[in-house]
Amino acid sequence: MAAYGKCVTKALDTYFGFRGNIITTSYGLPVDFAIAPADTDDREVLPFFCERGTYPIILGDRGYISEELELELLETYNVCLLPTRRKNQTKQYPSDFRKLHSKMRRRVETTISQLTQQFHISRIRARTHWGMLTRFSNKFGGFTLGVFLNKCLGRKLMALKDVVYA
Repeated sequence: MAAYGKCVTKALDTYFGFRGNIITTSYGLPVDFAIAPADTDDREVLPFFCERGTYPIILGDRGYISEELELELLETYNVCLLPTRRKNQTKQYPSDFRKLHSKMRRRVETTISQLTQQFHISRIRARTHWGMLTRFSNKFGGFTLGVFLNKCLGRKLMALKDVVYA
């Protein structure tokens, strides 16, 4: 069921609907997604991903910071959660790893931006739950097809704008 939620990263204060979470490869290709009510904490969705797939390492943004969750995922699912650390946290990653982590997070954010701006994933406009899942899946499928076409044509994998608007 849809719910009221807050979006801290956008200018939206409160909205009614759903929140999408995705797992991507290191290249930014989405491999799994989950749709939850807008009032669901991102950390609540991670065990669901771990039950469905094999993800030995998950990089996350600051919304996934939780030492308890990191320990639970490691012990229960053998998954290493590496969220972006706050500057004031006592446990910090080494400098080289922070640079790599930042680069990977930028790739994920670019994928989310492409899904939002080019595939309009934030505007599903479905009337039923199944319609929403179908449209969401179709947009992910279109994204994957665009990456595949770019690979076949010898282009940069994530240069999807030309493929989408061609």
